[in-house]
Amino acid sequence: MLLAQTLGLNTCWVGLSYRKVKEAYHIEEGEKLTCMIALGYGESQGVSHKIKTMEQVSNATSNSPSWFRKGVEAALLAPTAINQQKFSFFLQDQEGTKALEEEANKLKSSIERREKLLSNENYVNKAPANIVEMDRKKLAEEKEKLSYLLEKLN
Repeated sequence: MLLAQTLGLNTCWVGLSYRKVKEAYHIEEGEKLTCMIALGYGESQGVSHKIKTMEQVSNATSNSPSWFRKGVEAALLAPTAINQQKFSFFLQDQEGTKALEEEANKLKSSIERREKLLSNENYVNKAPANIVEMDRKKLAEEKEKLSYLLEKLN
C-alpha cells in the first residue's frame, strides 16, 4: 500500500463494505479473501483524515515514557475500519503492577490448595463426581488466569 502510494497511485484499505458489491471481485473455489486494497489514479493524492487525540485513546501524559507516547502516535496514524480508531492504550503504573502481583499470589495459593485437594485419593474417591470435576475445571481456569497475569507482569 505504501509502495503504491510512493509510485503515485492512490490507495484505500477496504473494510467489510466490499461485500456489498459482489461484482467487484471474483473468488475461485478454495480461495479466501482476507484483504482488499483499492488502487488507482485519483484526482488528488488524497486528503488527511480526522484522527483522535492521544488523550482520547490513552492515559499518556507528558511524563509517560517516550516509547509509550510514540507507540500511541503510530497507532493513531495507522488505518482503521472507517477511520473509527476503536482502540485504547493504558500504561499501567506501579500501583497497577502491585495489584496484579497480589492477584497472582492469591491464584498461586488457590492453585496449590486445589492441587493438594485433588491429589488426595480419599477426597477424589468419596466426593461427588460433579464436585471433583468442578474442582478440576476451576484448577484449569486458575492456571490459565495465572499464566495470563504472569505474562502481563513480564
